[in-house]
Amino acid sequence: MIDFAHLEVLSRFPWEAQGPVGWMPISWADIVLDEWQGFEPPLPAIRFDRNQLLSYCRDKNTPPMHAFMSVMAWRKQMPQKLQSYREEIALRRTMIEDLVK
Repeated sequence: MIDFAHLEVLSRFPWEAQGPVGWMPISWADIVLDEWQGFEPPLPAIRFDRNQLLSYCRDKNTPPMHAFMSVMAWRKQMPQKLQSYREEIALRRTMIEDLVK
């Protein structure tokens, strides 16, 4: 149950955005997928902060795989076995793209 008195006190604290974290999506793709070229449009070459990432992923012009890779880069998600991960992404790429249509 939410204690609204606590929530009200917490809401008075100043809040600042964290700032950019993680990797650039283009760097993540190069390391994890062993490819960074051939994406149309090109993958972002910036580090996102939380609000930028959310806006980028919600943008209807952002390809689904770009959004997926951006989130993975932002969180610095690294698989333990790169080759099997690359194969899984290749197999599931259509499914990832279809999730947001």
